[in-house]
Amino acid sequence: MIDLQHGLENQTLESLELLAKQKTPFVVALNKIDRSYNWKSKNDASSFLALKDQSNETINDYKTKSKGIISELNAKGYNAALYWENEDPE
Repeated sequence: MIDLQHGLENQTLESLELLAKQKTPFVVALNKIDRSYNWKSKNDASSFLALKDQSNETINDYKTKSKGIISELNAKGYNAALYWENEDPE
């Protein structure tokens, strides 16, 4: 898991490297998305659905932070994208 508010941290990178060395498939989850600016919780909703009900400022905050993390992961050689945007999940 990667904290949306803090981004990639050293221990996360170390864990990803260990998984990659062992050729272990993995999924990365962004957590603490509810701490995005002015997030309004929606019980029993996926992040995809909950995001649709947020203000433009909240959506922009989430997108800025998540895109930064995805860019960092891509720069490290990982195929990273939000699950609803990933055209190549391999």
